[in-house]
Amino acid sequence: MHRFLITLLTAALVGGFALAQTFPDIPANHWAGDAVEEIADLGIVIGFPDGTFRGNEAFTRYQAALVVSRLLAVVDANMDAELSGLRAAMQDLASDVAAQGVRLSAAESAIAGISDDVAANSGRIGALEDALAGLEAAMADSAVLRDLQNQIASQRVAIDTAQAQAEAAAARADAAYDLALQGLAEADANASDIAALNRALQILSDRVDAMGAPVAMPDTFDPSGLQAGIDRNAGDIANIREFVILLRRDQVALRDRVAALEAADAATAEAISDLDARVTTLERTALQISGSISLTYNVNRFAGCVDGCGFDVDRVYGLGFRRDMGASFVSTGRNPTDDFPSAQRPAQRRMEFTQGNGFSSTLSISVIGNQAFDGTSQPRGLDAFSAVADLDFRRAYNLDGNETPGDDTFTGYVLRVKSFTTTFEPIGSDPLTFTFGDEIVVRATSYVFDIDEEPGYLAQLGSPDILSFLSPTLWVAYTDPAEDGNSNRTAIRGTMAPSLGDAVQLSGGFTFARSAVNTEDKDDVFGDNVETTVWGLDGEAMLLGIVGLEFEYASNIDDATSVLFVKAEIDGGSLPILNSLAGNFRSIDDGWDGIFTSFGDANDDFPFEVDQSGFGVEGSLGLFILDLTAFFDTYSVEAGDSITAFGVYGSADLFAGFSLEAFFESVADANGTIDANELVDLDRESQGYAFMDGDYETQFGVGLVHDGGAANALISGLDLSIEYRRFNADFSGSDLDVLAEYDLDIAFVALRPYVGYRMYDDNRAEREQYAQLIAGTSLQTTSFDFGLVQPSLVAAVNYRNTDYGADNFDGTFVATELQWSVGVVLDEFLFGEYSTLKARYGQYSGTNVDTFASAPAANAVPGVGRDFDENLGGASTSTTGYEVEWNYRDLVFAYANYETTDGVDPRSAQQFRVTYTVNF
Repeated sequence: MHRFLITLLTAALVGGFALAQTFPDIPANHWAGDAVEEIADLGIVIGFPDGTFRGNEAFTRYQAALVVSRLLAVVDANMDAELSGLRAAMQDLASDVAAQGVRLSAAESAIAGISDDVAANSGRIGALEDALAGLEAAMADSAVLRDLQNQIASQRVAIDTAQAQAEAAAARADAAYDLALQGLAEADANASDIAALNRALQILSDRVDAMGAPVAMPDTFDPSGLQAGIDRNAGDIANIREFVILLRRDQVALRDRVAALEAADAATAEAISDLDARVTTLERTALQISGSISLTYNVNRFAGCVDGCGFDVDRVYGLGFRRDMGASFVSTGRNPTDDFPSAQRPAQRRMEFTQGNGFSSTLSISVIGNQAFDGTSQPRGLDAFSAVADLDFRRAYNLDGNETPGDDTFTGYVLRVKSFTTTFEPIGSDPLTFTFGDEIVVRATSYVFDIDEEPGYLAQLGSPDILSFLSPTLWVAYTDPAEDGNSNRTAIRGTMAPSLGDAVQLSGGFTFARSAVNTEDKDDVFGDNVETTVWGLDGEAMLLGIVGLEFEYASNIDDATSVLFVKAEIDGGSLPILNSLAGNFRSIDDGWDGIFTSFGDANDDFPFEVDQSGFGVEGSLGLFILDLTAFFDTYSVEAGDSITAFGVYGSADLFAGFSLEAFFESVADANGTIDANELVDLDRESQGYAFMDGDYETQFGVGLVHDGGAANALISGLDLSIEYRRFNADFSGSDLDVLAEYDLDIAFVALRPYVGYRMYDDNRAEREQYAQLIAGTSLQTTSFDFGLVQPSLVAAVNYRNTDYGADNFDGTFVATELQWSVGVVLDEFLFGEYSTLKARYGQYSGTNVDTFASAPAANAVPGVGRDFDENLGGASTSTTGYEVEWNYRDLVFAYANYETTDGVDPRSAQQFRVTYTVNF
């Protein structure tokens, strides 16, 4: 195991972050190639995002952490396998010992049988000797005596043969347990010989009896040889018994060793568990510091302007189009300062060349590695909490109090408490627990008592064992939203979920909540308390796992408003044809106040928006290749408007990767007070519909889709979509959208061409009307190995033509864009695998589009077509340039040169940059 760990760790340190030897930057027959391939196959290293190996790069602590973590995972897996194998071997050994015990018992029985047979033979031979002694005296001179002597001699031979066979059987039993059966067979043979001897003796006895007179035996007969054979048999039997005793002793010793090994295994597992707990404790409280030092030398030079005349170059390489080569190294990236993503300007709408000139160094430092500290309650330490304090490092200014006030001189880094927990839960244990702090979060239902991060406490009482069949719960909450003792909110809620089996599942609850402000005086002596009291009932049911029901009723006692909704749903997963069916009834009063921290946030979570009363139904079904979804909804509002909407959506999987889609929707106001074309602003999701996304809109349409990734695609790799729809109340708006994209690999070249066409006219006030054609492709080759360098090529081309029609709100004009760029990547450039040279050149040209980030349209919210289309009277703009970047062991030298013109103010800029970053 130690050699295995050392081998993996050495390979990880030599290989760094890599995949397998198939990576283009790993030389053939490299001395560490096999090690890299092995640890890559084990998942210990995965390589860099650009697909390179970079085997000679510095091994950072981050990389070391990843490699060691993956290495430990592999070691754990191998250790588990070894332990499993050891346990299996021990089980097999125990089975073998048991089997040997059975075989020993059989051998002992066989040997006992042989001993009995030998004893019987001894007795019979003794009787024969006595008989022969009498015969010798009576038949000294008789021919019969000679005949009997011959027969006795032959019987002695038979006896000697039987003894030899018995000795052979004993030797085989002594050699191995598996020959015990053969010993038994030999014993059977001995028994047969003895039986033959008995028959011979019987014949001899009969002949002696027939002689009718006693005779004298001769003095020449000596039975000592026969007795010696018997003695040898007895000795062999004793040896076999001693061998059996030794085997039993070895069996007991082996059993003891197995027991000791099992005990050692258990002790090792316990030690590992204890060590793991200790390491976890150390990691939880360890304060680890990490950071980086970045060095940058930057020079910007401009022509055609004095200062601050940057412009965008990202679009030169296709950013914002469907195909691109990635951002320029001078790119400022996406604007990170806006509050929400939809307001952030993308990279192609921001100007470059804004970095300052000269040398700069940046030090970033932070506390990493579980810097959060755990805590326990005091003084008795009964409750434990995780991550109660979080630390980090901050840049410090003016630590010396003698410095001039307002001086922003940087004086070092300080360790600060970044955050600490001010709300603790759970305090206590089942069945009673508390939450206490300044950020209490609790919600009774969607419409009643929704509190978010207010100071107070929450007490929760679980179900006692005696009532477990009802699963009751109870909680009480108290908060102070103003945090000054001049306001309070209280609520109590109980729930119950009786156990009725799988066929029927029920649950429900009751809530009573109260809110008051101006409560600083006792007993409201000032008479200025403002109170709100709400109560409600809610419940859910599931019948047979198919039919689901949900309801809620709540009432505000002070203003007499109320909330009521009932929802029912059938899950058709186990039913034929029907996929689902759902319906609802709701009556939500305008101005409903169920006691919320923020009504706006709570409103987003309402199943149904306030100020509506109505019902709706939706469902879906599947019939062979056809899927249908439909909805109907009608409701009225307090102002008198009555909205009715319905729609149906269908799709069918045809053949060869094609599918057909069609839809029809309609929405109308029965009283006509809402403009028909403004009804699209009504969000159907707010009406509780999960299947139909988006807003209500009067429209119909049809679409055809080809999935190039489908197994039965007509043309593999071709994605095609065609959609046509008509919209507006009178269906005067139209939208045709066609797009085709193709993934094509030819030898070492990968092409991704596309073409699209869209014709749009909303036919409304502030009319948007245009026809747009787009086309383009990307190209990338595999790397070629030319020894000192491994080149690969990349390219991107995009074209757009948007013709804004005569009725367009901004007038008639045509906006065009053409972008093309090419590049070469030279891996292992001159100095081995850690040297990469990238060079690329590109051009962007456009008509009636803005290029400079300071232009109004470039900062505006994106509109139709591209982000920066504007009727500029046909004015054109272009940006052209190139850049070169050399990365040698993470030291990066980069140079860029670009020029742009909008027909009025041409300008150019160049940038030289050197960067190097060290992590610690």
